[in-house]
Amino acid sequence: MRQNGSDHQDYDNLYKQFNPTSFDAKQWTRQAKQMGAKYVIFTTKHHDGFCLWPSKYTDYTIANTPYKKDIVKQIVEAYDAEGIDVYLYFSIIDWNHPGYQSKAPQTKTQKESYETFKTFTQNQLFELLENYPQTKGLWFDGSWDEAWIKEAAWVDSLGNELRNKRPELIIGSRFRADENGKRHVDSNGDIIDDYDQRFERNLPNTLEETGGNDWDCVMTIPENQWGYHHDWSLTYIKTSYDLLEMTVKANSLDGNLVINFGPDGKGNIRKE
Repeated sequence: MRQNGSDHQDYDNLYKQFNPTSFDAKQWTRQAKQMGAKYVIFTTKHHDGFCLWPSKYTDYTIANTPYKKDIVKQIVEAYDAEGIDVYLYFSIIDWNHPGYQSKAPQTKTQKESYETFKTFTQNQLFELLENYPQTKGLWFDGSWDEAWIKEAAWVDSLGNELRNKRPELIIGSRFRADENGKRHVDSNGDIIDDYDQRFERNLPNTLEETGGNDWDCVMTIPENQWGYHHDWSLTYIKTSYDLLEMTVKANSLDGNLVINFGPDGKGNIRKE
């Protein structure tokens, strides 16, 4: 929206046209099985706040599109049926929520507003665990905001509540900071939570670099395209040789390569 100079209201109303009529979760699953995938990380909500599940805590969801159906439910059930673990990506950043703030709130009004955002975020996370009990883990993004980092004690408590709800839940190192504001690795030099969610497109080069931790690295197929792009010809597309080399490297270093790509506007896996 910012790069293209789009009108804010126009951008935020695009969901009213969203109708991926060709989406077939079982077809996606068959292709994932064929490519040898062991788990899938599915984006439930990115920074713009739009929810691909019918959240009862906001109207900005799939339920209010022409498509209407719960995409997250279809994904979770289809992949789980094929024995592929499902992790749900969740962005802490939510530009659509009126209480969201990136900087630490200073005034009484700002603090009260941010409390509504914290409650909203907590409610949505428990909603995901309740709606989709097959979920193996939560894969967090957008936790670098000063406001979120300053809430370290509360976020730590929230993490414990999520684990009490689902004792086997796996949470990566992007969820929270420690009491000194350290992220990924705490003040004692230990990985925070269950495994190292390495920074985007950052494959380690040695075992020493991994610190002996479990890890995964997310890698885009089109260069640095995390959001939807209609035209993939505008950027470098990684070849099958590139991806095979990265997979072998990740495997040799006891980690996982997460290959990131999106469907076309109708819900098809692109031929590329």
